[in-house]
Amino acid sequence: MRIEEIFECKKCGNCCRVEGYVPLTTFEITKISRALGIEEKFLINEFIRLLPDRNGLSLKEKNTGECIFLQSDNKCAIHEEKPRHCKDFPMKWHFSGYKNICLSMRESHELQSN
Repeated sequence: MRIEEIFECKKCGNCCRVEGYVPLTTFEITKISRALGIEEKFLINEFIRLLPDRNGLSLKEKNTGECIFLQSDNKCAIHEEKPRHCKDFPMKWHFSGYKNICLSMRESHELQSN
């Protein structure tokens, strides 16, 4: 059985607490601002930052390091319009050690081994 067939997100929020960047496209910025009912300029000024290489934009993090849109109940405040980067984890991209962080992936691998 393939991981993709048994993987089901547990919504633990751990992937939203991993250090890194959430790159954004212009289209995603427009969708997020509309979903939040705010102007793009406000979204950019308050919730988005320039990537260190200055070649793109990313969501900001809270002082704790977690995504600015991760809520206390581990839900994403922009879930319906979350960036492709977020939607694609962990099936289309991941980082070293992601199986130790993603509870759903860990369970899926355990099921796959049985």
